[in-house]
Amino acid sequence: MIHYSDESYKSAKLIKQGKREMLFQFDQLAQWIVTKFNVKILNIFYEYDKPMNRPTLDIIFEYEKDAIKFHKKNDLRGNFDLKKQKLIAEKFKEISKQASIHVAFPANEVKLEGCFQKTEDLWVIFSAFDHIAKEEANESIPKSQILELKNKLGYKDLWEIANCFQAAKFFFYTDKQVKRYQADGTKKKCENEYFALLKQYDRFNYFKREQFSIDLDSKENFDKNYEGSWFYYWR
Repeated sequence: MIHYSDESYKSAKLIKQGKREMLFQFDQLAQWIVTKFNVKILNIFYEYDKPMNRPTLDIIFEYEKDAIKFHKKNDLRGNFDLKKQKLIAEKFKEISKQASIHVAFPANEVKLEGCFQKTEDLWVIFSAFDHIAKEEANESIPKSQILELKNKLGYKDLWEIANCFQAAKFFFYTDKQVKRYQADGTKKKCENEYFALLKQYDRFNYFKREQFSIDLDSKENFDKNYEGSWFYYWR
């Protein structure tokens, strides 16, 4: 799962909202994964990737702490554990063959190829619903409300408030100002105000105040080290 605009996320979101259930064809595989790895699965999403010419199985856990169990240990890039990918792919093929679940998906299941018959070269990926839901909440805050918050705070040295992914950055004009506001309690005030705004869009209550923080940065740093480009800054 890469983005909250993906169909895999939208499908999991409906399940989280209680508006639908995981497709019954995945029940046995989901229970096997839950039992073997002691995790909580929200959904399993299958689609055939036509550009890559291979079927993909997205195992969507509710919490990031469970998804991390399927990454390579000490891999900062978040690459998947190949052994666990292969293990789950083989189990899915075994279940599909034994149960003969070559049945059609519902017509409203978007982007699905239509059946489980395509299991060769199956690519298994792992996603965390709470991680993407947090990004959706943060990036759902309208720019107008960000501007209102900036005006409400009233700091003449505050150049910009920017949010992307799960992060919120408060930009002052100079590095010197950033150091001062880090130390005098300004950062904490900004943090409290932004969190109150963010919670209006946190539909699943994943953000917790004790775990949330903002960062202070400067326009000086933005211009000098990122060429004044948001693309370079957030990449």
